[in-house]
Amino acid sequence: MSRLVESNEDMSAYSAWQASKFRWHETILEDTNLSNLSVRVAGLLLHKFNFEKGHAWRSQLSMAEGLKIDVRSVRRAIAELVKGGYLSVKVSRGRGHSNECSFIAPVEASEAVSSVPEKRTPVSGVPVLTVVQKRTLASEKADTGVPPYLEETSTSPLPLTSRRRRRRQPEPQPKPAPSWPAFRDLKVRTAIVQECGEPFVRSYLDQAAWEPNGKQVVCRLSTGHARLRDKAAKRLSEMGVRLVLDPTLHARLPRPLIPMDEAA
Repeated sequence: MSRLVESNEDMSAYSAWQASKFRWHETILEDTNLSNLSVRVAGLLLHKFNFEKGHAWRSQLSMAEGLKIDVRSVRRAIAELVKGGYLSVKVSRGRGHSNECSFIAPVEASEAVSSVPEKRTPVSGVPVLTVVQKRTLASEKADTGVPPYLEETSTSPLPLTSRRRRRRQPEPQPKPAPSWPAFRDLKVRTAIVQECGEPFVRSYLDQAAWEPNGKQVVCRLSTGHARLRDKAAKRLSEMGVRLVLDPTLHARLPRPLIPMDEAA
């Protein structure tokens, strides 16, 4: 965490920001139009975004050295993420071309509740004269200055049941609790959280599937497989668990969803 969280409001804002950041990364991992190189650059930036500033600043040179690729490849990957609507980038002209990258959070569609205007009728039985103003389009003849005519409106009161029905507003539908795809075997997940931390597990282990018969962690992408092999292979081996890269098997295995507050 980039700063000391001193209040519940700060903790809530930080948790919401973290959740939005991980949903952003999950969307990138599921985008088949992105190249593996762009996914790797996004994974590198994921842990560099700053809560206070709202963005990450890394030079193209340092990203190229960290991923062991050339600077041109970094530029192509960043351009692809910008084109896909995942990043907003401001590039400086200094040495190494420092990038100020801000992630664009996925937009969740919300249902709009239409409000019906309430028509009111006078309580008394006296007819009400309503002024009706005639309007013309810009292409039609201009207003001749003739005074508006008066129109008598009906004042018969509506039945009580009809008025009650008209005032009734639709009840808002409860939004489903945000969820996160979690690794199926909680024992293995807990062990890797203790070894590598929760952010690492959400980024890589939670994207993998669990094959219980062969005790295998099955990865879909080579990036996640490489990161798990580098940081968690030893702990998995101690537990008798194999790490494999098999996109076909990954697609057949179930991946449960757990509420976001339980995954935090």
